[in-house]
Amino acid sequence: MLFTYNQLKKFLNKNISPTEVADILTRIGLEIEDVIDHRTPLADFIVGEIVECKPHPDSDHLHLLKVNTGTEVLDIVCGAPNARAGLKGILARVGNIIPHDGTKLKKGMVRGAVSCGMMCSGAELCINEDHDGIIDLDPSLVSAGDSAIDALEKCGFALDIVYDGNVLPNHPDYLGVMGIARDLATAVDFADGAFVSGYTATNTFIAPKVAEIASSTPCPISVDNQILDDAREYDLCYISGVVNGLSPDWLSHYLTSVNMKSISALVDITNYCLHNYNRPLHVFDADKIKGNLVINHATDGEVFTGLDGNTYTLSDGDIVIRDDSGIISLAGIMGGLSTSCTMDTKNILVESAYFEPTRIRRTAKRLKIETDSKFRFERGVDPSSTIWGLNLAVNMMMELCGGTPSKILTTGKCSYTPYTVDFPVSYFARRVGFDIPKSDMIAIMQSLGCAVADNGDILGITPPSYRADILAPEDVSEELVRIYGFDNLPAVSVKPENNGQNSIVDINTVHRTKLPRLLANRGLTEVYTWSFMDEAKQLSVPSDKTIRILNPIASDLNVLRQSIIPNLLDGVKNNLARGIQSTHIFELGPTFFGSLPQQQNLTVSAVRQGASRIHDWHNSAISPDIYDVKNDVFAIFELFGVNASSVKFTTDNLPEYLNPYRSARILFAGKTIGYFGEIHPLTLRRFGIKNTSVVAFELNLDLMPQPKKKGTAKKALHLSDLLPLTRDFAVIIDDSVAGDTILSKVCSTNRDLITDATIFDIYKGDKLPSGKKSVAIHLTITQRDKTLSGDEINDIFTKAIDSVIALGGELRDK
Repeated sequence: MLFTYNQLKKFLNKNISPTEVADILTRIGLEIEDVIDHRTPLADFIVGEIVECKPHPDSDHLHLLKVNTGTEVLDIVCGAPNARAGLKGILARVGNIIPHDGTKLKKGMVRGAVSCGMMCSGAELCINEDHDGIIDLDPSLVSAGDSAIDALEKCGFALDIVYDGNVLPNHPDYLGVMGIARDLATAVDFADGAFVSGYTATNTFIAPKVAEIASSTPCPISVDNQILDDAREYDLCYISGVVNGLSPDWLSHYLTSVNMKSISALVDITNYCLHNYNRPLHVFDADKIKGNLVINHATDGEVFTGLDGNTYTLSDGDIVIRDDSGIISLAGIMGGLSTSCTMDTKNILVESAYFEPTRIRRTAKRLKIETDSKFRFERGVDPSSTIWGLNLAVNMMMELCGGTPSKILTTGKCSYTPYTVDFPVSYFARRVGFDIPKSDMIAIMQSLGCAVADNGDILGITPPSYRADILAPEDVSEELVRIYGFDNLPAVSVKPENNGQNSIVDINTVHRTKLPRLLANRGLTEVYTWSFMDEAKQLSVPSDKTIRILNPIASDLNVLRQSIIPNLLDGVKNNLARGIQSTHIFELGPTFFGSLPQQQNLTVSAVRQGASRIHDWHNSAISPDIYDVKNDVFAIFELFGVNASSVKFTTDNLPEYLNPYRSARILFAGKTIGYFGEIHPLTLRRFGIKNTSVVAFELNLDLMPQPKKKGTAKKALHLSDLLPLTRDFAVIIDDSVAGDTILSKVCSTNRDLITDATIFDIYKGDKLPSGKKSVAIHLTITQRDKTLSGDEINDIFTKAIDSVIALGGELRDK
C-alpha cells in the first residue's frame, strides 16, 4: 500500500514528522518497507529558462538551446518536441544525477554541438510518467535559478514523501489512507498521554465531512437486484451534463505518486476515493447503457470484454451487471469496455456497492485478474460506507466536472449488525504477560472506534463496522498491546522451575534441533519450501490420491505435497539456472496423505547434486552417489538409536521417480519408512535438469522409534588384547539376492565373535551362468577371552559359508 505524507496529514490535526510516521506505523502493525522521498534527488536541480531555441543543423528533431540559469547562459542540445524560447523548466547541470536512471550528467558533444546540461521531463525526474516533453512550468510563478523543489511545488507537482506499507490481511481498513491515519492518531494520542484520565475525544484525527446529495429527481435507470445474498447493497446516482476532461494537477500528480495512472477526471475521482477512503466505486457512461440494469450470476460460457480490452469466459456464480445488450460489468472486479467513460461522456451513472468477498476472490482468481477494486472487495470493505462513499464521489464529480445529480437509487441494504466481544480484564495479563490499567484499555478501544461497556471484571467491546476483524478476546489483546507499544513491554525475568527430574531428550528435540544439526554437519544446507506444490510436478501420486486445494494462493501451488523431493528438485533447477553447479540441500517438514488436520507426516528429505568438494590442484571433484545418501540415512538411524541390522532394504515396488537399478526402499519394523537412491533421468528431464545426476533420500520420521532415555552411566568398554582374525571367501549366488541379506545371514551365525562382515567384490560376466553373480566377503573375527583354536576358527568360518549356501549360493573355489 503506497500512500503519501501530505495526504496523510490531511486527516491529522497534529504535526508529526515523516520519520515519526514511519516509526509509529511500523510499531502498531503497518510495517513500512520503504520510504521514497522525491525531494532529495532534486536538491541540486534548478529552474532554467530557454532564451533561444534553434533547429540543430544536422538533425531533424534536435534543438540548440541557450538556457539562462540565473547566473549564466548554457548551451544545451535538446530533443523535446515542446522546447521553445520562453519556456521555463527544470535544468540538470553537469554533475547532477538523473533520478530516472542514475546517470551522472557530463559535458558532451551531440552531433558536433556542445551540450552543457539537460532540460528534464517529468519521467526523468521520477515525478510522473510524462516522457513526451520537458516540464513546462508556469512562467509567472518561477524564475531562472530558483530551486527545482520550490518551483515544482509552486506549480502543483506533488513532490511528496511516499511510504510503502505492508498491509496484513487482518487490517483491510489500512487499504485506505483514512484508516491508516485513524490508527496513527490513536497511537500518537496515547503516547502523548491524552488518555491519562480516561478517554476524551481529541481533534488529532480529522474525520471527513460529506454532504448528502440533495435531489428529488429520480434516477432514470432502474436496477433489478436478483442476488441480494451476493450483492447485499447496490447504490446508483445518475449525473447529467458532466464535462469530463483531464484531472487537475493536484489529483493527477497525487495518483501518479502512488503508482495509479491518471485517466480522466471522472475515473480519477473513483480511484481517489478508493485509495483514500477504501471505498471502491465505478462510473458508467449512462448513454451507452441499453435499457435498465440487472444484477445476477453469469451462466457457464458467457463472455465479457473488460476495460483492459481482454475478453473473459465466465462461469456459473460470477456476479455480473447486465443491460439489454448483455454483461457490462464484472461486479467488484472490472467494468466493461462497452460502457466506459471517455472525454466525450456527458451523462454518467455512479455505482457504489457491497459484494460478497468470497465470490469476488474466486472469480478473480480463476480469471487471473488483479485490480485495486478486487483487492479491497475480497478483503472486505466497510459495509456502512456505500451511501457515504457515493455521496463523497458525486460531490467531487460535481465540483470538478459539473452536472446535475439524481436522487440516489438503492437496492438491498448492507446494514452493519453490531456485535459484542466479552473481554475479561484479567485476560490481557494472562495472555501478554503484564498488565495495563483498565482505564487505558477502555480509552484505547474507544479511540479505535469501539463502543465499550464497563461491566466490572468484563469489558463489552463492540467494534465499528470498519473493524470486522475484532472477533475474540485475542483480537482485543492485540489491539491493546500494539497501541500500548511493543517497545514499552516490561522485561520480565522468569526462573525455570526444577522439579527434580532428570531431563530427557524427547522426540521433538531430536526432530527440530539434533536432526537438522546432524545433516548440516554432513554438508547439507537446510531450506524451507511451500507445503503446496504444482499438481503437474507430483511424483508417483495417482490422480485420485491428489489432495487439491479449493482456493490456492497461486495456480502453480494447487495441491498439498505428498513428497518434499519435487520442491528440492526445483531448488536444484533454479541453482543450475543461476550458474550454481553444486546443490546439497534438505528440508524437515510435513507431507500430507489426506485433507484432515491429523493426516500428515513429519518427513525429512534431501538431494545431493554436483561436486561435494571444490576441485583444486590437489583435490579432484567428487560427485555424490547413492552411497552418500545411504550414509546420510544410516546417520539418521544412529541418531534415533536404530540398530542398522534391523533395517531392511529392497528394490521392489520403487516409486517411478527413482532409478530402479540404483535405488532402494527402506523397511523398518515391517513398514516402508522411506527411499533413497538416484533420481530417474526422465524425472530430471521433467524438472528441466540436464547433464547431471541427482541422488536423494526421504524418510517418514513418524515411523521412527522414540529416542530412549539415556542414563548418566556409560557402558563398559570391552577391549580384547588378542589380535583379530580375518577370513575371505567368495560364493556364486542368484543375482536377485541382496547384499545386505547375505551379510545379515553371515553375522547372525555368531554375533559375539563375528564383529564385521563386508562385501569387497562383486562379479557378473560371461564366466558365470546367466542370472548369477560372484560375491566376495571379508570376515573379521574378534577373539575375546582366549586364543581360538584352529578348529574353533574353522567352525565359525564354515557356519558363515553354510549360511550363504542356505540362500542358494555355492562356494566359489577359484
